[in-house]
Amino acid sequence: MGVRRALSLCMDSIRKKNLPIRTLGPIIHNSTVIEELESYGIKNIKSPEDVEHGDYVLIRTHGVTPQIRSALSKKGARIIDATCPKVARVQGIIRKHVSNGYFIIIIGDHGHAETQGLLGYAESKGQILSTKDEVEKFAASLDANQKICVVAQTTQEIEIFNELCAILEEHFKEIKIINTICDATRNRQEEIRTKAHRCSSIYVVGGKESANTKRLFEIAQKICPDTKLIERADEIDLHSLADKENVLVTAGASTPLWVAYEVLEKIASRSFISKFLNITGSKYMYWFCALLAIIISHLVCKDQGSFRTSMLFLGACVMLSRGTIYFYLKKLDVFRLDYFYGKIALFAGLILLAFLAVFFSYKAIFFLLYYGILFYVIYKNIAIARNLFFTLCNFIFLLVPFMVL
Repeated sequence: MGVRRALSLCMDSIRKKNLPIRTLGPIIHNSTVIEELESYGIKNIKSPEDVEHGDYVLIRTHGVTPQIRSALSKKGARIIDATCPKVARVQGIIRKHVSNGYFIIIIGDHGHAETQGLLGYAESKGQILSTKDEVEKFAASLDANQKICVVAQTTQEIEIFNELCAILEEHFKEIKIINTICDATRNRQEEIRTKAHRCSSIYVVGGKESANTKRLFEIAQKICPDTKLIERADEIDLHSLADKENVLVTAGASTPLWVAYEVLEKIASRSFISKFLNITGSKYMYWFCALLAIIISHLVCKDQGSFRTSMLFLGACVMLSRGTIYFYLKKLDVFRLDYFYGKIALFAGLILLAFLAVFFSYKAIFFLLYYGILFYVIYKNIAIARNLFFTLCNFIFLLVPFMVL
């Protein structure tokens, strides 16, 4: 959720402002995505000192300390706040409890951007702890009557959090524990623990510098030795998967869905059905079938009126399919600017079909029902759905002239 929102904010800002955007630190731990962003003029900076007056600066999902935010304002930066709402909630919890006299404990990784940002809200009344030894040393150094509030880095492993909290509860009389681990992180970890023992191979997709992705990899590797951490689909050796029956693919919370889906598609490509759909659902076949539908319509339609009607239906099909592809790609977090026009195509296709429904109601309703079902399948399904959609689009293009007749 956080990364999707940050990428969306970033690209929306590029569209609306048509200006270079600076990001304070890499917006995502994925070299492919970073290169894509740089092609749009999005530049990564390391500190507020690199900002010039009037620059648009995007604060990434991890958030920043109040001190850094203040430094950006003093430099005259125009801030685009992409802090993940889950992280912003933890910041609010820390601020509230510090004002009520609590000392803040953050269970998380030392040096991580998120924990450093959270610590800034503790106003020197907080500490990051990540191991049993650190917790025990801290507990021995502080008065047992001190009020303690414990929060978690949003991508922390739930078992580690519970284990360290149990030690703290033994030492402090007044302790408040708030589990702030992100649902997406918790669900992924639980899914691996539930399913990994049934798998012969596991691929964890995400940046190799991403803390939550590395945790998923560590959890999976303890259960299934044949676990690999990869960033892109081209790192997969399909020959090594020839004898693997059950392959589990999971992704870090910060991994864009389209990167994970590329991995799924490559693994699925081993099957005959997938190979067939790759051919029949290719973008070249898509336009070839549309052209073929025009030719067939011209030959089959008995009069010019029928031909025009056939072309109207074909136009509606093309626009609706392109628009549905747009929504599919948005679901996958693809952020290229040209997909913006998919919205226009979708609405234009719906308007055209609505117009046709006035004169050819039963036929227009058929097309609307067809695309409604496809939209649902694509939005709910995984890797194979996109190629299935393309194949069915190509098939219906050939049926357009006959539907009109």
